[in-house]
Amino acid sequence: DAFGCSAGKAFKVWLLTRGVPHRALAFGRGHGVNWLYGDRMDGDTTLVVGFGWPVDGFDPSDHADLERALHHFFPDAELLQHTTHDWLTDAASLGTWVNPMAGQSDRLTPQTWAPTGRLAFATSDFAREHAGWYEGALVSGADAARAVLDRLS
Repeated sequence: DAFGCSAGKAFKVWLLTRGVPHRALAFGRGHGVNWLYGDRMDGDTTLVVGFGWPVDGFDPSDHADLERALHHFFPDAELLQHTTHDWLTDAASLGTWVNPMAGQSDRLTPQTWAPTGRLAFATSDFAREHAGWYEGALVSGADAARAVLDRLS
């Protein structure tokens, strides 16, 4: 692509579970979900964040598929609820996070995407802190808003 980047093809799921330890990290060759993290605990439930790549026979919005994936890493865990969003078919994104082409990691620096005139970009992909995470999106959004407001005043 002209910018030296392409859209990612992974998915992210949030699983409300029982029986997954807080801060547990599991990764490997699961079917569908390949990375799980016990992010937050509330009483006896743990919010687990998971990532994976599209594979035939796995639907990241299907309870049974997610339960099988969860049990691959945590056999005794219980899947209570789950949610995801299909960014790959979302017309506003057509993919997940940005991936620079080999040798072009400089394409995702805050300096490369600095505000120009009245135009400011905001995304976790090139945030000056916490790039790639939700917190990075907040930092980048706040920076872009400040830049626009500074230019308007």
